[in-house]
Amino acid sequence: MKAIKKIIIALIALVALVVIISLFLPSEVTVTRTGEINAPAEVVFGQVNDFHNWVNWDPWQGKDPDMKASYEGPESGAGSKRCWESDNEEVGTGCLTIMESVPNTSIKTKLEFEGMSPGTGNWSFIENEGVTTVSWGMKMDMGLNPMGKFIGLTMDGMLGPDFEKGLANLKELCENMPVVEPKPTIDAKVVTVESLPIYSIKDSVLVQDLEARMNEMYASLAAHVAESGAEVTGQILCIWHKWNPEGYSTLECAIPVVETGEGTDVIMAAATHTGNAVTTTHLGSYESSEATYFGLEDYIKANEHTIIGPPWEVYTVGPKDDPDTANWVTQIYFPVE
Repeated sequence: MKAIKKIIIALIALVALVVIISLFLPSEVTVTRTGEINAPAEVVFGQVNDFHNWVNWDPWQGKDPDMKASYEGPESGAGSKRCWESDNEEVGTGCLTIMESVPNTSIKTKLEFEGMSPGTGNWSFIENEGVTTVSWGMKMDMGLNPMGKFIGLTMDGMLGPDFEKGLANLKELCENMPVVEPKPTIDAKVVTVESLPIYSIKDSVLVQDLEARMNEMYASLAAHVAESGAEVTGQILCIWHKWNPEGYSTLECAIPVVETGEGTDVIMAAATHTGNAVTTTHLGSYESSEATYFGLEDYIKANEHTIIGPPWEVYTVGPKDDPDTANWVTQIYFPVE
Protein backbone atom coordinates (compact mmCIF):
# COMPACT_ATOMS: atom_id res chain seq x y z
CA MET A 1 0.00 0.00 0.00
CA LYS A 2 2.82 2.40 0.83
CA ALA A 3 4.28 1.83 -2.65
CA ILE A 4 0.92 2.64 -4.27
CA LYS A 5 0.59 5.79 -2.18
CA LYS A 6 4.07 6.87 -3.23
CA ILE A 7 3.16 6.35 -6.91
CA ILE A 8 -0.06 8.33 -6.52
CA ILE A 9 1.76 11.13 -4.72
CA ALA A 10 4.44 11.16 -7.42
CA LEU A 11 1.80 11.36 -10.18
CA ILE A 12 0.01 14.19 -8.39
CA ALA A 13 3.30 16.01 -8.00
CA LEU A 14 4.11 15.47 -11.67
CA VAL A 15 0.72 16.83 -12.77
CA ALA A 16 1.13 19.80 -10.43
CA LEU A 17 4.59 20.45 -11.86
CA VAL A 18 3.23 20.34 -15.42
CA VAL A 19 0.47 22.78 -14.50
CA ILE A 20 2.89 25.15 -12.77
CA ILE A 21 5.34 25.09 -15.67
CA SER A 22 2.49 25.66 -18.16
CA LEU A 23 1.60 28.88 -16.38
CA PHE A 24 4.86 30.35 -17.67
CA LEU A 25 4.40 29.06 -21.23
CA PRO A 26 2.84 31.29 -23.94
CA SER A 27 -0.67 30.55 -25.13
CA GLU A 28 -0.04 32.02 -28.58
CA VAL A 29 2.17 30.08 -30.96
CA THR A 30 3.78 31.63 -34.05
CA VAL A 31 5.43 29.79 -36.93
CA THR A 32 7.06 31.84 -39.71
CA ARG A 33 9.32 31.07 -42.66
CA THR A 34 10.72 33.43 -45.30
CA GLY A 35 12.20 32.89 -48.75
CA GLU A 36 13.26 34.76 -51.88
CA ILE A 37 11.76 34.06 -55.29
CA ASN A 38 13.22 35.39 -58.54
CA ALA A 39 9.86 36.46 -59.92
CA PRO A 40 7.64 39.56 -59.71
CA ALA A 41 5.36 39.88 -56.68
CA GLU A 42 2.36 39.78 -59.03
CA VAL A 43 3.30 36.26 -60.16
CA VAL A 44 3.94 34.91 -56.66
CA PHE A 45 0.88 36.59 -55.17
CA GLY A 46 -1.32 35.06 -57.87
CA GLN A 47 -0.27 31.54 -56.92
CA VAL A 48 -1.24 32.09 -53.27
CA ASN A 49 -4.31 34.29 -53.72
CA ASP A 50 -6.15 31.63 -55.77
CA PHE A 51 -6.66 28.38 -53.84
CA HIS A 52 -7.08 26.49 -57.12
CA ASN A 53 -3.33 27.06 -57.69
CA TRP A 54 -2.30 25.51 -54.37
CA VAL A 55 -2.42 22.03 -55.85
CA ASN A 56 0.77 23.01 -57.75
CA TRP A 57 2.90 23.80 -54.68
CA ASP A 58 1.04 23.00 -51.43
CA PRO A 59 3.43 20.89 -49.25
CA TRP A 60 0.54 18.80 -47.89
CA GLN A 61 -0.67 18.00 -51.41
CA GLY A 62 2.58 16.09 -51.85
CA LYS A 63 1.93 14.10 -48.69
CA ASP A 64 -1.49 13.02 -49.94
CA PRO A 65 -2.01 13.54 -53.70
CA ASP A 66 -5.45 11.94 -53.31
CA MET A 67 -6.79 14.42 -50.73
CA LYS A 68 -10.31 15.63 -51.47
CA ALA A 69 -10.61 19.40 -51.89
CA SER A 70 -13.64 21.64 -52.33
CA TYR A 71 -13.95 25.37 -52.97
CA GLU A 72 -16.46 28.03 -51.92
CA GLY A 73 -16.92 31.74 -52.53
CA PRO A 74 -15.10 33.87 -55.12
CA GLU A 75 -12.53 32.40 -57.50
CA SER A 76 -9.74 34.15 -55.58
CA GLY A 77 -9.08 36.82 -52.97
CA ALA A 78 -11.09 37.76 -49.90
CA GLY A 79 -13.96 35.39 -49.19
CA SER A 80 -12.61 32.42 -51.13
CA LYS A 81 -12.44 29.19 -49.15
CA ARG A 82 -10.78 25.82 -49.56
CA CYS A 83 -11.66 22.74 -47.52
CA TRP A 84 -9.90 19.38 -47.62
CA GLU A 85 -10.23 15.87 -46.30
CA SER A 86 -7.44 13.33 -45.99
CA ASP A 87 -6.86 10.01 -44.25
CA ASN A 88 -3.21 11.00 -43.85
CA GLU A 89 -2.68 12.07 -40.21
CA GLU A 90 -0.18 14.74 -41.29
CA VAL A 91 -2.79 16.33 -43.56
CA GLY A 92 -6.07 15.72 -41.73
CA THR A 93 -9.27 17.65 -42.36
CA GLY A 94 -9.77 21.41 -42.32
CA CYS A 95 -10.65 24.64 -44.12
CA LEU A 96 -8.71 27.75 -45.09
CA THR A 97 -10.41 31.08 -45.85
CA ILE A 98 -8.86 34.28 -47.22
CA MET A 99 -10.01 37.07 -44.89
CA GLU A 100 -8.03 39.95 -46.41
CA SER A 101 -6.17 40.31 -49.70
CA VAL A 102 -4.10 43.32 -50.76
CA PRO A 103 -2.94 42.79 -54.37
CA ASN A 104 0.73 41.82 -54.62
CA THR A 105 1.34 42.88 -51.00
CA SER A 106 -0.30 40.72 -48.33
CA ILE A 107 -2.86 38.00 -47.59
CA LYS A 108 -4.51 37.08 -44.28
CA THR A 109 -6.20 33.72 -43.82
CA LYS A 110 -8.26 31.86 -41.24
CA LEU A 111 -7.34 28.23 -40.56
CA GLU A 112 -9.93 25.84 -39.16
CA PHE A 113 -8.24 22.53 -38.48
CA GLU A 114 -10.19 19.59 -37.10
CA GLY A 115 -9.54 19.13 -33.39
CA MET A 116 -7.77 22.48 -32.92
CA SER A 117 -8.72 26.08 -32.21
CA PRO A 118 -8.90 28.37 -35.28
CA GLY A 119 -5.65 30.00 -36.29
CA THR A 120 -4.65 32.89 -38.54
CA GLY A 121 -2.20 32.89 -41.41
CA ASN A 122 -0.23 35.80 -42.83
CA TRP A 123 1.53 36.21 -46.16
CA SER A 124 3.65 39.17 -47.21
CA PHE A 125 5.20 39.88 -50.62
CA ILE A 126 7.95 42.49 -51.00
CA GLU A 127 9.45 42.95 -54.46
CA ASN A 128 12.85 44.51 -55.11
CA GLU A 129 14.26 44.61 -58.66
CA GLY A 130 12.28 41.57 -59.77
CA VAL A 131 13.02 39.48 -56.66
CA THR A 132 10.16 38.89 -54.22
CA THR A 133 10.72 38.20 -50.54
CA VAL A 134 7.86 36.00 -49.34
CA SER A 135 6.97 35.43 -45.69
CA TRP A 136 4.51 32.73 -44.65
CA GLY A 137 3.38 32.79 -41.05
CA MET A 138 0.75 31.28 -38.79
CA LYS A 139 -0.54 32.12 -35.30
CA MET A 140 -2.57 29.79 -33.09
CA ASP A 141 -4.02 30.26 -29.61
CA MET A 142 -3.46 27.07 -27.60
CA GLY A 143 -5.67 28.34 -24.76
CA LEU A 144 -5.06 27.73 -21.07
CA ASN A 145 -4.91 23.95 -21.32
CA PRO A 146 -1.48 22.88 -19.96
CA MET A 147 -1.09 20.10 -22.53
CA GLY A 148 -2.09 22.48 -25.30
CA LYS A 149 0.67 24.86 -24.26
CA PHE A 150 3.25 22.05 -24.25
CA ILE A 151 2.06 20.96 -27.71
CA GLY A 152 2.53 24.57 -28.78
CA LEU A 153 6.24 24.25 -28.05
CA THR A 154 6.46 21.61 -30.80
CA MET A 155 4.50 23.52 -33.48
CA ASP A 156 7.51 25.27 -35.02
CA GLY A 157 9.30 21.96 -35.38
CA MET A 158 6.19 20.30 -36.79
CA LEU A 159 5.01 22.98 -39.24
CA GLY A 160 8.23 24.85 -39.97
CA PRO A 161 9.61 22.18 -42.37
CA ASP A 162 6.26 22.10 -44.21
CA PHE A 163 6.34 25.88 -44.65
CA GLU A 164 9.91 25.61 -45.94
CA LYS A 165 8.89 22.89 -48.38
CA GLY A 166 5.91 24.96 -49.57
CA LEU A 167 8.07 28.03 -50.18
CA ALA A 168 10.62 25.91 -52.03
CA ASN A 169 7.85 24.48 -54.23
CA LEU A 170 6.47 27.98 -54.81
CA LYS A 171 9.94 29.22 -55.75
CA GLU A 172 10.47 26.44 -58.30
CA LEU A 173 7.02 26.97 -59.78
CA CYS A 174 7.22 30.76 -60.12
CA GLU A 175 10.79 30.85 -61.39
CA ASN A 176 9.99 28.36 -64.15
CA MET A 177 6.71 29.80 -65.36
CA PRO A 178 6.72 30.71 -69.05
CA VAL A 179 7.25 34.37 -69.90
CA VAL A 180 3.96 36.01 -70.81
CA GLU A 181 4.10 37.99 -74.03
CA PRO A 182 3.03 41.65 -73.82
CA LYS A 183 -0.72 41.98 -74.07
CA PRO A 184 -2.18 44.06 -76.86
CA THR A 185 -3.71 47.45 -76.21
CA ILE A 186 -7.31 48.06 -77.23
CA ASP A 187 -9.80 50.85 -77.69
CA ALA A 188 -11.84 50.72 -74.48
CA LYS A 189 -14.05 53.21 -72.65
CA VAL A 190 -16.14 53.62 -69.51
CA VAL A 191 -19.90 53.70 -70.00
CA THR A 192 -22.95 53.78 -67.76
CA VAL A 193 -25.31 50.87 -68.40
CA GLU A 194 -28.88 50.44 -67.29
CA SER A 195 -30.24 47.23 -65.83
CA LEU A 196 -32.15 45.06 -68.30
CA PRO A 197 -34.79 42.47 -67.33
CA ILE A 198 -33.64 39.07 -68.58
CA TYR A 199 -34.61 35.45 -68.66
CA SER A 200 -31.46 33.41 -68.05
CA ILE A 201 -30.06 29.92 -67.48
CA LYS A 202 -26.89 29.37 -65.43
CA ASP A 203 -24.78 26.23 -65.78
CA SER A 204 -21.21 24.87 -65.48
CA VAL A 205 -19.82 23.38 -68.69
CA LEU A 206 -16.57 21.94 -69.99
CA VAL A 207 -14.92 24.00 -72.74
CA GLN A 208 -15.36 21.28 -75.36
CA ASP A 209 -19.11 21.22 -74.65
CA LEU A 210 -19.65 25.00 -74.59
CA GLU A 211 -21.05 25.49 -78.09
CA ALA A 212 -23.56 22.65 -77.88
CA ARG A 213 -24.68 23.54 -74.36
CA MET A 214 -25.05 27.25 -75.15
CA ASN A 215 -27.21 26.42 -78.17
CA GLU A 216 -29.40 24.28 -75.91
CA MET A 217 -29.67 27.03 -73.31
CA TYR A 218 -30.63 29.71 -75.84
CA ALA A 219 -33.16 27.38 -77.45
CA SER A 220 -34.80 26.77 -74.05
CA LEU A 221 -34.81 30.49 -73.32
CA ALA A 222 -36.33 31.35 -76.70
CA ALA A 223 -39.09 28.80 -76.15
CA HIS A 224 -39.85 30.22 -72.70
CA VAL A 225 -39.90 33.80 -74.02
CA ALA A 226 -42.29 32.81 -76.78
CA GLU A 227 -44.54 30.90 -74.38
CA SER A 228 -44.62 33.75 -71.86
CA GLY A 229 -45.38 36.33 -74.57
CA ALA A 230 -42.48 38.52 -73.46
CA GLU A 231 -41.06 41.08 -75.90
CA VAL A 232 -37.35 40.74 -76.70
CA THR A 233 -35.46 44.05 -76.44
CA GLY A 234 -32.00 43.28 -77.76
CA GLN A 235 -29.31 40.78 -78.67
CA ILE A 236 -28.67 37.65 -76.65
CA LEU A 237 -25.94 37.94 -74.04
CA CYS A 238 -23.86 35.75 -71.76
CA ILE A 239 -22.52 36.50 -68.27
CA TRP A 240 -19.25 34.66 -67.56
CA HIS A 241 -19.16 33.93 -63.82
CA LYS A 242 -16.07 31.71 -64.09
CA TRP A 243 -13.73 30.87 -66.95
CA ASN A 244 -11.62 27.71 -66.71
CA PRO A 245 -10.11 26.49 -70.01
CA GLU A 246 -8.97 23.28 -68.33
CA GLY A 247 -12.17 22.43 -66.47
CA TYR A 248 -15.70 23.62 -65.87
CA SER A 249 -16.64 27.20 -66.75
CA THR A 250 -19.74 28.79 -65.20
CA LEU A 251 -21.85 30.89 -67.54
CA GLU A 252 -25.29 32.45 -67.59
CA CYS A 253 -26.95 32.69 -71.00
CA ALA A 254 -29.67 35.33 -71.21
CA ILE A 255 -32.25 37.02 -73.42
CA PRO A 256 -33.26 40.62 -72.57
CA VAL A 257 -36.99 41.37 -72.50
CA VAL A 258 -39.25 44.33 -71.75
CA GLU A 259 -40.57 42.72 -68.60
CA THR A 260 -40.10 39.34 -66.93
CA GLY A 261 -42.79 37.17 -65.46
CA GLU A 262 -42.26 34.02 -63.45
CA GLY A 263 -39.30 31.78 -64.04
CA THR A 264 -39.05 28.00 -63.77
CA ASP A 265 -36.83 25.55 -61.91
CA VAL A 266 -34.22 26.09 -64.65
CA ILE A 267 -34.99 29.50 -66.17
CA MET A 268 -34.45 32.54 -63.94
CA ALA A 269 -36.22 35.88 -64.14
CA ALA A 270 -33.31 38.23 -63.38
CA ALA A 271 -31.68 41.52 -64.40
CA THR A 272 -28.31 42.68 -65.71
CA HIS A 273 -25.78 44.95 -64.00
CA THR A 274 -26.56 48.63 -63.61
CA GLY A 275 -23.84 51.25 -63.20
CA ASN A 276 -20.40 51.80 -64.67
CA ALA A 277 -18.69 49.33 -66.97
CA VAL A 278 -15.55 49.24 -69.11
CA THR A 279 -16.35 48.01 -72.61
CA THR A 280 -14.80 47.31 -75.97
CA THR A 281 -15.81 45.67 -79.23
CA HIS A 282 -14.29 42.36 -80.29
CA LEU A 283 -14.26 41.53 -83.99
CA GLY A 284 -13.80 37.92 -85.05
CA SER A 285 -14.32 34.43 -83.66
CA TYR A 286 -15.09 33.74 -80.04
CA GLU A 287 -11.90 31.69 -79.74
CA SER A 288 -9.82 34.77 -80.58
CA SER A 289 -11.38 36.95 -77.86
CA GLU A 290 -8.71 36.10 -75.25
CA ALA A 291 -6.45 38.92 -76.47
CA THR A 292 -9.34 41.37 -76.20
CA TYR A 293 -9.99 40.32 -72.61
CA PHE A 294 -6.31 40.80 -71.79
CA GLY A 295 -6.45 44.26 -73.32
CA LEU A 296 -9.53 45.15 -71.28
CA GLU A 297 -7.87 44.01 -68.07
CA ASP A 298 -4.79 46.10 -68.92
CA TYR A 299 -6.99 49.14 -69.54
CA ILE A 300 -8.82 48.62 -66.24
CA LYS A 301 -5.56 48.30 -64.32
CA ALA A 302 -3.90 51.25 -66.02
CA ASN A 303 -6.88 53.49 -65.28
CA GLU A 304 -7.15 52.27 -61.67
CA HIS A 305 -10.65 50.91 -61.98
CA THR A 306 -11.89 48.07 -59.76
CA ILE A 307 -13.81 45.14 -61.21
CA ILE A 308 -16.92 44.47 -59.10
CA GLY A 309 -18.53 41.53 -60.87
CA PRO A 310 -18.34 39.00 -63.71
CA PRO A 311 -17.90 40.21 -67.32
CA TRP A 312 -20.60 39.73 -69.92
CA GLU A 313 -20.77 39.55 -73.69
CA VAL A 314 -23.46 40.85 -76.04
CA TYR A 315 -23.52 39.01 -79.37
CA THR A 316 -24.27 41.79 -81.87
CA VAL A 317 -23.37 39.71 -84.92
CA GLY A 318 -22.90 35.95 -84.61
CA PRO A 319 -23.04 32.65 -86.50
CA LYS A 320 -26.78 32.94 -87.13
CA ASP A 321 -26.24 36.34 -88.78
CA ASP A 322 -23.11 35.59 -90.83
CA PRO A 323 -21.19 32.32 -91.33
CA ASP A 324 -17.89 34.19 -91.73
CA THR A 325 -16.27 34.50 -88.26
CA ALA A 326 -14.32 37.56 -89.42
CA ASN A 327 -17.60 39.47 -89.43
CA TRP A 328 -18.75 38.49 -85.97
CA VAL A 329 -19.14 41.37 -83.51
CA THR A 330 -19.11 40.87 -79.73
CA GLN A 331 -19.42 43.70 -77.20
CA ILE A 332 -17.56 42.82 -73.98
CA TYR A 333 -18.25 44.53 -70.63
CA PHE A 334 -16.56 44.51 -67.22
CA PRO A 335 -18.57 46.09 -64.36
CA VAL A 336 -16.42 48.56 -62.42
CA GLU A 337 -16.75 50.96 -59.52
